[in-house]
Amino acid sequence: MNPTEGYDLVNGVASMRITQECDVHTLLASAIRNEDINRAVEQLISILSIGSLEKNFKQVVEGWLDFLQVEKMLLYGLYPDYEDAVNGYLKVSKNTKLPDALRLKADQAIARLCLKGKCSFLAVDLVIEKLLRLIGTSSDRWEVMEASLLASKLLLANPKTSITDRQTVQFLQLIIDNKNFNEEKRLEAEYIRALFICQDRAGNDKNATYPKAFEVFQRIKMIAHSALCSLADCQMLFMQAKGVIPCGDYDLLAQALLAKSKDKEIPLEMQGYAAYHLADLVLTNCTKVLTIDEAHALMNRSCTDESLPEHIRKAATCSLKQFSPQFSSSGYSSEEKGVYMHVQSVEYERSLQMKKKISRFPNYNPTTKTLYVNRIGYTPITSKCSSFFTHPTASCGAASEREVILLDPENSPLLNEHFTKILKILSEDTKKRGTLETIKIVADYVYNTIFWDKSGDLVLQLKNYVNELKSDTTIHQIEDSGTKVPCIPIDRFISKGRGVCRHHSIVTAYILDGLTKQRPPYLSGAVQIVRDTLKSGSGHSWAAFVNNSRKVHTDTLLRIVSDISDPGNRKMLESHYGADVVERMVQKLNRYQNI
Repeated sequence: MNPTEGYDLVNGVASMRITQECDVHTLLASAIRNEDINRAVEQLISILSIGSLEKNFKQVVEGWLDFLQVEKMLLYGLYPDYEDAVNGYLKVSKNTKLPDALRLKADQAIARLCLKGKCSFLAVDLVIEKLLRLIGTSSDRWEVMEASLLASKLLLANPKTSITDRQTVQFLQLIIDNKNFNEEKRLEAEYIRALFICQDRAGNDKNATYPKAFEVFQRIKMIAHSALCSLADCQMLFMQAKGVIPCGDYDLLAQALLAKSKDKEIPLEMQGYAAYHLADLVLTNCTKVLTIDEAHALMNRSCTDESLPEHIRKAATCSLKQFSPQFSSSGYSSEEKGVYMHVQSVEYERSLQMKKKISRFPNYNPTTKTLYVNRIGYTPITSKCSSFFTHPTASCGAASEREVILLDPENSPLLNEHFTKILKILSEDTKKRGTLETIKIVADYVYNTIFWDKSGDLVLQLKNYVNELKSDTTIHQIEDSGTKVPCIPIDRFISKGRGVCRHHSIVTAYILDGLTKQRPPYLSGAVQIVRDTLKSGSGHSWAAFVNNSRKVHTDTLLRIVSDISDPGNRKMLESHYGADVVERMVQKLNRYQNI
């Protein structure tokens, strides 16, 4: 029905008999779009003053009034505690006597508060479930789009939910592909999908690459509204600052980041990110835009900036300790400098911890330095290990609770099958390839085809999977200080399509080493697995390949393949991993330079 036929909403007077069939949702939606909230509330109160209201209809009007009263309080900042606002919306959402359209609108409002971190007491899964209900039942196309984007943003900020990243990215793609949707909202969906790619959470999608995300940000910067343009511009700068996308001029990049760090038109979080990346570039000697002391002050601010995610604040704290000897007036204590000096020998310390761990294993022979599992002798991976394709190796790790990963070339059918497929890919194209191009093909295959499942929290999922295998009778278990340490063949992880850095590095090392053993060889050189503590404070491992002309850093988990011999590439790696980490890797590879 036409709204003007039902009520004179401006004066709040009934112009016809009020019936249960009146579409109050349509009426009020029209009023809210054209009037402010105060006016809409006045109209509802005026309607309720009519004495002859039918009971069900009165409940609907009262529900709308409850909803708009919360909106009004939020608008004027009258809630000392946002829980009151959420509870107000929940009252409407849970009232089954109200129309679905109104209840879903309340769910949507709850989701917005949740996205802003204003209703932490409410489970994110529950909010997303409400949004999915809205998406599945609402006939309002605009509401469906809004709910879809809200759900995607919530999942971007809260990865530990029952909805997988892959489902979210697929849903975003549906919005992007639907030509009937508002173009601006489709662009926003593209922006969010690109953020999923930047977080390596886009699932098994061959188009989900950093360059593709960068292209999306570039296009959005050119055609979207100003706010979205600015956000896309920030993301492009951050990708270049992290070294994910090559940067031609670090001084220009630093100047752009400096401007963003002071730009009051963008969110505080973006300003904080820009300040952190700018300080990081200065501390890793990529630019002289700021003095070391200015960069230190900026990084120090990042340590306590509440608008930044916790992992960024931790990374900033670690950077301060890592680069403390460079500061001329920062006043670092000898204890903090000791932390920095300890980092210099981190790989050596990690090897000592690993050896201490396996020395307790009853099946480890310290004389031959061999770990025996089911009568097969495995060499624990250290900096001296360079043979992965023909000799059984084991990734033991330093942590007592970590699994032992077994790679036996003769008993890894899934890994061998993948190696055969890589040989086919390389042999079908007869054009001559260089070392770097060959390694890039391998890295893409490992990331996209071998470890294809990027959904959910990989670390948590792998931890749960390892715990499951502790009760698997086919898995060899080692008792260590009252803890079961499972010895798991690499094929078990490949069968799940999941792996973190330690699984990526051992598989990549096996393949690269295997390519040197072919006749004629596809590569000439030696492989190393590098383990170190990044400047973020987290442990990480990757593979590296070295020959007479190149030292190639090969991190398939982070999708970085780079020739360290190039000064620009080295600077990029230093900004991402830490200058001391790269230096230790180079020193390690120098031993194999003449192979």
